[in-house]
Order: sequence, then structure tokens, then C-alpha cells
Amino acid sequence: MSMPTEAEITSAIPTIKDLNLLKTCGQKSVYLADDQRFGTAVLKIIINQAANERTKREIEVAVAGKIPFVPEIYAHGEIAYSSGKNYYLIERYVDGSSLEDFYISGKRFSFPECALLLETLLFLAVECEKIHLVHRDLKPGNIIFDSHGKFWIIDFGIARHLDLPSITGSADAFGPHTAGYAPPEQFRNLKNDVDIRADLFSIGVVLYEALTGSNPFRDGARSALEVLYRTEKIVPAPPIIDEDTSGLLAQFVVVLMSRFISRRPKTAVEAQNWYLSLKPTLKM
Repeated sequence: MSMPTEAEITSAIPTIKDLNLLKTCGQKSVYLADDQRFGTAVLKIIINQAANERTKREIEVAVAGKIPFVPEIYAHGEIAYSSGKNYYLIERYVDGSSLEDFYISGKRFSFPECALLLETLLFLAVECEKIHLVHRDLKPGNIIFDSHGKFWIIDFGIARHLDLPSITGSADAFGPHTAGYAPPEQFRNLKNDVDIRADLFSIGVVLYEALTGSNPFRDGARSALEVLYRTEKIVPAPPIIDEDTSGLLAQFVVVLMSRFISRRPKTAVEAQNWYLSLKPTLKM
């Protein structure tokens, strides 16, 4: 699918100027921009027509849910230009870097920061559970650590609303996922089994990586298929955490990452309460 030029974008959205391309992936191009109404903002141009429906759901989530720690979507619509039309959205800019970029730069989080990360993700899961939503793509690339020491969750592009028809074909061999962060029921496209416990699995992996610097499913794997095989077969060793005086946090993380959905907490609220009950044993 074609992309509008920067001149065509600023012509179609006259309040936008000073575009700076941040990245282009299979579904969209992302710009940092200045908007006369909102100030510095992020502009996403959808370049894959098949992604339009998912983008609309992403907008519905952000507008209707108003979930804390999820950047606000300011505006959205269609851009018409010489070669066709593209969907766009403008969202709040968060000054910071993704966890993925943070790790690539060689940095590590302190234990209190890891605890805040876990608390933020569990809070998000509880809020999503209230509106019957599963993010399905919690990973370092979709979590931003801002300049004030807070965490933000972005990109609900493959989120599943449990009250709406699934966009993914039932006959598809694999459901939308990121290998190494998604649980077996998600990448195996077992739709009836996908609920908030899929996000709890991802939260466990994200925290394990933040604590240890290692992803137990991805590190050393030679292909995405090997990552999926390891996700279904191995039980990660409990992380060694000096501040975890009782070992209860390590146990909690391993339970979140269980390949068996029945062994994870049944709800996000149960997971959050479990963490709150063990928090007093941690050396902060």
C-alpha cells in the first residue's frame, strides 16, 4: 500500500508540522510531530489496509477505556491524497524510551523500578479485565519508561475485545503474537482459551527479563519456531532476586509464566492481590 508524502500529510492535517519519521513497520509509519492543538504528539499513519479494523479497535480502547498509563489518543480519521486513503491517529507523546531500547543501550532497572513495572502492568491488567480486553502484545518494545520514572503501555493494535467478534480467522494456524512473550493458547490461536491470563503470562516474562536481563524462551533460540517450542516445553528457573527475602516473588513470576493456563492466577485481580500479599517481604 502506498504512503502519503510528508507534504500530503501536512496538507491533509493542516495543524500538523515538523514531521520526524521514527519508524516504519509492516502496518504503520510513526512520526514525531508538532500539532497546533496538542503540542508535541505522535502521528501514526496506517499503511496496511488490513490493519484498519484493528486500528479502529485500538482507538475505541483508548477513547472509551481511558486507562491510566496508556497514552491518550487526541484525534483520528482518514487522509485522502493522490494515491488513495490512509487511516491516521494522533496520540500523546511520552518523553522516554521503550524498554527494548533501554536494554539495547546496556542499562538495567533497579529493583524498586522493577517492582513499579510489575505494579503498573498488574494495574493495567485489572483495568483491561474490567472492560473485557486483552492486550496480547505486552513486551519491552510496547512499554515506555518516561523521563519521570513512570511506565506507559502502548500499541493495542492486536488487542482482543472479548465481547466483539474476533478479527483473526479461526482456521489460522497461529494467532497474532510476539514469540517469547505470548503464551501457548495465544499463538496456537485457541480463541476460547484467550483471556486476561494471556496478558498475565506476558507480564511474567517482561518482569523476568527486567529482573535478570534474560528472556528464558528467546535467549539462545535459533528461530521463532524454536522460541514457540521452548515456550510450550520448558519451565524457567526461578529468578534469583536479592531483595526477595522469602522467594515468594520468584515463585509468583514463575507461576505467571506457566505454559498451563489453569496454573496461572484466574483473574488479574487475583494476581494483583497475590503480589500485594507478598510485597511486605521484599527489601525495597
